[in-house]
Formats: sequence, structure tokens, C-alpha cells
Amino acid sequence: MSRGGHEAEVVAGVNPVIEALRSRPERCNELIMARGKRLPRAEMILELARAAGVRVRYEPSEALNRLAHGLNHQGVVGLFSPRAYIDLEDLLEKALADRPALIVILDGISDPQNLGALARSAEAAGAAGLVLPKDRAAPVTPAAEKVSAGALEYLAVARVTNLVRAIERVKEAGLWVAGTVLEGGQSLYEADLSVDLAVVVGREDKGLRHEVAKNCDLLLTIPMRGKVQSLNAAQAATIVLFEALRQRLRPR
Repeated sequence: MSRGGHEAEVVAGVNPVIEALRSRPERCNELIMARGKRLPRAEMILELARAAGVRVRYEPSEALNRLAHGLNHQGVVGLFSPRAYIDLEDLLEKALADRPALIVILDGISDPQNLGALARSAEAAGAAGLVLPKDRAAPVTPAAEKVSAGALEYLAVARVTNLVRAIERVKEAGLWVAGTVLEGGQSLYEADLSVDLAVVVGREDKGLRHEVAKNCDLLLTIPMRGKVQSLNAAQAATIVLFEALRQRLRPR
């Protein structure tokens, strides 16, 4: 489905639609709600739509199933103008306006659900935004939006052509760049993460690429004692981000 020749961004589900209407109501073209279905928080959705002047129409659930492409829409789908990614410079400016700065750089995360889970943790930990490669990585998709539970509505997202150059620019701006590795890095709990910081998370299967890892200021390893010495990308990033938050919240 398109608007003016551009694919509409589909936002499906009660919480994602509410957060999208709160954060970018001007980009909502239309809401579609399931006819005859009791929808949780329906009054709030309709109130936000009225305030934004968004048209609401009612269709059978089957129509929403087609629009949502397999996502659990819970009886509501919003059609939004496509997401506008921002420039890396604008993301850095936003991050440094609320110091200590915190951003997350994703090195080739290809699973939209992992992207959504990472975004949810990043927003909860206070990150200003994400940096994504344009190639061989998941963009922000409806599936990522759904898993993020609305977090992607509040995170700035920059897409870059060359991730190594982007890391160099992040360092020039004064942020320390910490990559996450399964083994061989400094213990997470011995590192100072209270500084202006960019956390780099590697691919689900192979971790950080060599050229990305060697451009990090430090590499972090999460100490583990269990028999299964592995965490997925979203889990590892969550632990690192909340250790950074813990350090920032401790009395000085």
C-alpha cells in the first residue's frame, strides 16, 4: 500500500499504534480498526486520532490480517508515511545534548525481531538512538516496530553507508566506542561506562566484524558462569546498556 508513490509504513498492535500516534501524529495517514472487535484502550486510540485529525475506518479482521503481514495487530493498524532516518551528525548532536551521551551501533543485525528487542532495551536504558548500516542489515520494519513495543518511536535512527567511518566520526565527536565480544575483552564490570559512550553490537551469528572490532576503543566481555556460554545480540546489549545505566545512576 502506498501514499504518493512511497510504501506506507504499517504499524500494527495497540501499544505500537498508541506510541506512534503520540510521537509522530503528523505522519499518520489512516487508522484501520477491526469491525465488531472489542479493542483494549480503544478510547485512547480514537482520542489520539481525533486530536491528530486522522481518518479512522473499520474493516473486517481479514483485511487487517492482510495489511499486518502476519503481525499480531490486535484489531488496529496504522498507515504512516515512511520513517525518516536522520543524519549521523544530527544523532550525535541529540546524544551530546543530554550527557553522558549514549548511542548503540549495530554491526549487521539482520533479524528485525532482534532489532526491535535491541531498540526496546536501548530506549529503556536512555540511549539517544541507533546507528544502522544501509547494507546487509535489517532496516526498521513493521516487525521491528512491533517487537520494540513503541521504543522505536522515541529513538533517533541513522543509517550509514560505511560503519567503520561512522565509528571514526563518533570517536571524533568525543564518544568512547565499546564493542561487545564473547571472549577476550575487558570484563564488563571493570570498565568505566559512565563516559559519553557508543555500544557496538555484532551480528547474531558471527559477532563484530574484524574491521569494526579493531576500530573500537575497547572490547567488552560479559562474565558468565553457566554451561551455555552464549547470549544472543539483544540479550548481550541489554546487559551492557543497563550496566552503563547503573554506573550513571550511582552517587558521585
